[in-house]
Amino acid sequence: MPTHEPSVTELKALADHARQRVALYRRRVYLGRGDLRRLAELEREADGAAARLRRAHDADGQAASSGAGDGATDDDAGDPSARRLTPPRMAPASQKSPSAITVEKNSLTSGAGHTGE
Repeated sequence: MPTHEPSVTELKALADHARQRVALYRRRVYLGRGDLRRLAELEREADGAAARLRRAHDADGQAASSGAGDGATDDDAGDPSARRLTPPRMAPASQKSPSAITVEKNSLTSGAGHTGE
């Protein structure tokens, strides 16, 4: 049974889709609702899709120029998919959210130390 070799157009669509999934999940991580392991998994998938697309482009370029390569490798430093973002910075525990501050303020005004009643 012959295997189907995806076209460059299909590989581009797959790479774009994987990159969009990473961007959406990265947003989820920044909001504190995502898992860094899952983000890393999606980044690996996106990197793989980008590498497959790059290899297909290289193969098309080599076929068009009858085998003359430009010396590019899969791990070029200029490849944007090779960049990794560090995990999002979390606020220190000493910084409280505005809702926590409001709750504390309300509990102070309605507590035993309040003499207005």
